[in-house]
Amino acid sequence: MTALSLSVGGSSVTLSPSFAGATTNTYTATVAYDVNSVTVTATWTGSKTVSVISEDPVTLAQITSPIEFASSGSSVSVNLNPGGPTNLDFSVDQTGSVYIVRINRRPAQGVAPSPPTGLSATAEMESFTVSWTA
Repeated sequence: MTALSLSVGGSSVTLSPSFAGATTNTYTATVAYDVNSVTVTATWTGSKTVSVISEDPVTLAQITSPIEFASSGSSVSVNLNPGGPTNLDFSVDQTGSVYIVRINRRPAQGVAPSPPTGLSATAEMESFTVSWTA
């Protein structure tokens, strides 16, 4: 591939490092916690078939079936792993090239964790123990 870009709601999502298909195969990007999908645009030269799938990077469970780009420069919408990170795996037929974009989520804003319950503390001979149930 010669170019790869991501966007959410028309706003560009930064790849790190910047896309350099000839030398780099692994990238990262960060989206808001509540984003459900990204729009991916891929560009290449020649007669190739390019597809992408999304998967859970922990369990390797496939989130989407392979989605083929219609042509160089076209865009597809790809669903993300609900509430967690997602790997986008790109495959370029006839070259064997594979690119991976790890999409991380920013922490949720305005959501306070629940306070612990069942607090207890003991103090004995210069030691202090605190235990709780989350």
